[in-house]
Amino acid sequence: MASKFPHHATDAHARRSRERLAPQDRRAQIVRAALELLVESHALEPSFSVLAERLGISRNLIYHYFASPAALLTAVVESECEAVTSSIEAAERASANAPQREKLEAVLLAYIRSISVRLDFVQLVSCSSEAAKIFNELVAKNTPTFTEVLLGILPLDEVKGPICEDCIKAALRAWMEFMRLFIHGLVKRGSPYDEEAVARYAADVLYAAALGAAKLKPSATLEQPADGESCPNNLIR
Repeated sequence: MASKFPHHATDAHARRSRERLAPQDRRAQIVRAALELLVESHALEPSFSVLAERLGISRNLIYHYFASPAALLTAVVESECEAVTSSIEAAERASANAPQREKLEAVLLAYIRSISVRLDFVQLVSCSSEAAKIFNELVAKNTPTFTEVLLGILPLDEVKGPICEDCIKAALRAWMEFMRLFIHGLVKRGSPYDEEAVARYAADVLYAAALGAAKLKPSATLEQPADGESCPNNLIR
């Protein structure tokens, strides 16, 4: 498959790659180039030989940073996910003193914008089963943390009576999966969209789902909760 990069641009990239870089910069450079290569080639894992030629470095240097192509693929997915998480955390800090609704929309907008500039990454996790597997594992690992962030933003004091926290968390997990599919779908379309309007819409959906779930009460006709559970299993799983 022909490279999507002009030959002179690839040569310039290689010349820059031969320059001495700090270890963290060299590692980041390899990760970025691997993402471009994976999207371009549709390969399951990045080829060290192609990367070495493209960057103007030796395969041994790549092996110095990554034990295998699988390890480099993991690093690519982790790097992109960390960048998205950092954007969300920065928005949360910047809006710490804002009203709850404003803070929620700021966090959502940060997520939407950080995904919107990562079309290559969205395409990778959509087309590569191996990348998708790593991505889903990272999402599952970080879901509890993001859930706590959202719980701290939601106006749960508006709910009258007892709150079913397990139901809220179930609604948040479903909402996060919906948002991932929705935003990834928008990005893959490649057409411009109003990011702030999408953030407002996402906040509306979240409010309706979470605050509605908070009011759920266990039903006598449903499976009774096990010890320590405040919501029936068939509502939260």
